[in-house]
Amino acid sequence: MGMTADGLSHWQAETEGTDLLEMTIGDLLDRRADELSTQEAIVYSCYPEFGDALAIRWTYQDYRDRANAVAKGLLAQGLAKGDHIAVWAANLPEWPILMMAAAKVGLVLVTINPVLQATEVEYLLKQGDVQALFFMARVRTSDHLATIRSLIIPGGRPGEVTSERLPRLRFVCLMGMPPTGLREQEGWRPALLGEVAASGLQVSEAELAAQQTAVTPLDPAMLLYTSGTTGSPKGVVLTHRGLLNNTLFVTRRWGMEQTDRFCLPVPFFHAKGVGSILKTLAAGATLHPLLAFDPQKVLQVISQERCTMFAGVPTMLVALMQHPDFTTADLSSLKQAVSGGAPVPVALMEQVKECTRADVGISFGQTESLVITQTLPDDPFERKAATVGIPLPHIEVKIVNPATGDIVPCGERGELQLMPKGGYIPVTWQRWMGVAMSTLWAGSRTWSFVVGRTCFHVRLRSSSCATPRWPACRSSGYRMPSLARNCWRW
Repeated sequence: MGMTADGLSHWQAETEGTDLLEMTIGDLLDRRADELSTQEAIVYSCYPEFGDALAIRWTYQDYRDRANAVAKGLLAQGLAKGDHIAVWAANLPEWPILMMAAAKVGLVLVTINPVLQATEVEYLLKQGDVQALFFMARVRTSDHLATIRSLIIPGGRPGEVTSERLPRLRFVCLMGMPPTGLREQEGWRPALLGEVAASGLQVSEAELAAQQTAVTPLDPAMLLYTSGTTGSPKGVVLTHRGLLNNTLFVTRRWGMEQTDRFCLPVPFFHAKGVGSILKTLAAGATLHPLLAFDPQKVLQVISQERCTMFAGVPTMLVALMQHPDFTTADLSSLKQAVSGGAPVPVALMEQVKECTRADVGISFGQTESLVITQTLPDDPFERKAATVGIPLPHIEVKIVNPATGDIVPCGERGELQLMPKGGYIPVTWQRWMGVAMSTLWAGSRTWSFVVGRTCFHVRLRSSSCATPRWPACRSSGYRMPSLARNCWRW
């Protein structure tokens, strides 16, 4: 259908010939492992300073085997479908493994910015009903292990805890390289992820399969927190169905294929990071994450691994082109560079196109929705550089006057509202965590209302009302952790 012909800012949902995917994240991983068992799924390279710890080339079969091992370990810890576990770490290899493991057994993964401080983390752990925490011992100068010790009462075995300040928390586990001497120290310490996986040996394949079968596409998979720029951070519950369909539609807009290699410097905890893990899974492509954004490392990974796709916020693109190695790096394999998460200057896209010869694209979204709009592969460069494209399939969008609720004419500013079609929840959230309010998303025929957070405002910009484009307007932003030296391959 597309844009209505009455001159108003109202986009009627299109299917673009695509059906909705009825599957869980764990089932999709199994499908990829069956179809592409020997293809590389996750690759960490260009980190010689870590030796073999970050010389990782996991196939899709490896990906599934490791996820299954951790999933069994989670069950062995007494965690059950619907329980909340949190990850507070940089882009370690174990991060997507934990994400897949949690999805397989129906746990809800709460993602936490690794550079948040003690009071912020305590708020998220309590407000997010977290029962088990997986974290790095140290990020930058922050001693996360000391923070956790200050919040808990040690239990009788490694990882077992109680807490008066966090009444639901009962298990903590380290990711990455443990501090020197931690294994040998007397008294209580956190569990290690390898120990969690080893504990799962007592769980049978049949039991894991039964737990995975009990998970449905409409079950919650993740809990992402807004940045809190306009108030306290709020938890957004994301379902398997919403996450997978959103990322599937984005991969089709990008034209991502099985042969693509995707360089990702964005933090995993962020909606863009979570979405990127799922994009490569949906396409059967190869993911090349970085521990944290480092322009020199990005250039090395793209050049040495012959990456074909890159996604990052505008400041990352600027940092890449300003780096001394940019002019000598071999970026000839790069076919697409996608940006978003903040206003993207046209001049920046022009410079990226000129300097890399790669195609460009811009996406627009928010934590509650992941991606809402994306430029099209066959759009002319002018549209790809100056707009954020059109809504994804199965999403109806309108811009309204927030005071009256009336749809505004094309070109006027207003409040962006979304509505799913066919039962698909494109904004993927079903409720906010810890906010006293009525139901925000009441079903497939209800427009979204955002409470406790300023809505995004956009101006419809188009050459005619029949071909709208929605330019990005603001970003909640995030802080990127520096290169962390706490890595561990298990």
